[in-house]
Amino acid sequence: EMTVTEVCLEAGYGSLGSFSTKFHRMVGCTPSAYQREVRRVFGYAAPWRIVAMPACYLGGYGGIGF
Repeated sequence: EMTVTEVCLEAGYGSLGSFSTKFHRMVGCTPSAYQREVRRVFGYAAPWRIVAMPACYLGGYGGIGF
């Protein structure tokens, strides 16, 4: 639910331009486009809890074996 600028600053970047460039290079789309797609797919209610759960965490603590 944060803006792209808030995410940029939270991640430690001082420049929105450099954050956006690096994000686009790594992910393949702009931060705004990624945010819109996540909201479209998961809705607005805390999508990061769903998206950012590492498999090793699920395997170790969630009882799901991989």
